[in-house]
Amino acid sequence: MNLITPIFLILASVGIFYGYTDPRYRGQVNDSKNVVSLMNERKQYLDALDKSAEFIELTNKLTKINNELSSDGLERLKKLLPDHIDNVRLIIDIDEMASKYGFNIRNIKIDNGASDKNNNKTIISDNKPYGTTVLSFSITSSYGKFRYFVKDLEESLRIFDITSVSFIATESGNYDYDMTVKTYWVK
Repeated sequence: MNLITPIFLILASVGIFYGYTDPRYRGQVNDSKNVVSLMNERKQYLDALDKSAEFIELTNKLTKINNELSSDGLERLKKLLPDHIDNVRLIIDIDEMASKYGFNIRNIKIDNGASDKNNNKTIISDNKPYGTTVLSFSITSSYGKFRYFVKDLEESLRIFDITSVSFIATESGNYDYDMTVKTYWVK
């Protein structure tokens, strides 16, 4: 009798372990709060905490770089790649370049990327980190002044791509130029 009681208790403890404790530990029973799932959830939280620490470190590094920029350099950078498009400022900048040579821009048309398909106004969505604006305008000038104007567009801090130029000769010896330029901004 002395030998039966310890064998019975050992078999009962093994049965309880494999029948009750182990399935709940491994998540084989419909219990959402088992040890294995809680360990996995803890690992995900620790990974998220590590990533947030990396993000904070990167943010601090970029803030330090931003603070080291001079205000003049920061303004030049904002002009090079603005974070929004200011159509009025864009037209004023181009008109100031043109006025240096004695002519004004006219017939201004701006396209910010909207498309008209089947008379339904829709905006084309893309995954690019930048947006584009297309500006069309006309000027009347001599060829020499036009070349200087194009050189100013090229040397401007703002990025301009001249996408088309057409011209017609006039009786006065000047030319009527129709230009289309594309400029960029950060989304």
